[in-house]
Amino acid sequence: MVGSIGAVSSGFQVQRPQGGAQSLTESQKSLISETLAKYDSETLTASDAKSITDTFKEAGIRPNQELAEVVSESGFDAREIGDLSGAGRPAGPPPPPPQESTSETDLISLLEEAFDEADIDENDQAAVLSFLEENGISKPGSLFDFSV
Repeated sequence: MVGSIGAVSSGFQVQRPQGGAQSLTESQKSLISETLAKYDSETLTASDAKSITDTFKEAGIRPNQELAEVVSESGFDAREIGDLSGAGRPAGPPPPPPQESTSETDLISLLEEAFDEADIDENDQAAVLSFLEENGISKPGSLFDFSV
């Protein structure tokens, strides 16, 4: 079972000890066992998992193979605890969905329309810029960014 715990995709990952990696103390092993004894592995909730990972973090216990082994000996799965706790997820709300982009054909049509309406003097340049902004084309970072 320990082999199946290996690499984990969440922030509460099982990491293989590297040179100089700190081993768990007997006190930390006891804390892990005592903490997990308060929970049922079959009905573990996200709140439970968060509490478990917070307890481990406060005790200075870093995710590694040895932790996974102690967790497994207590009848739990380190991956499940990490996934349920949300460890490793970036803080804050998720990024906004990508905005719909205007197709290249639409951009060309809009530009042709804008230039047909303008003689391109300073006033008309401002009109073209305004037209592009109204149609969502000229924004900071967009293909046609005319901001200075």
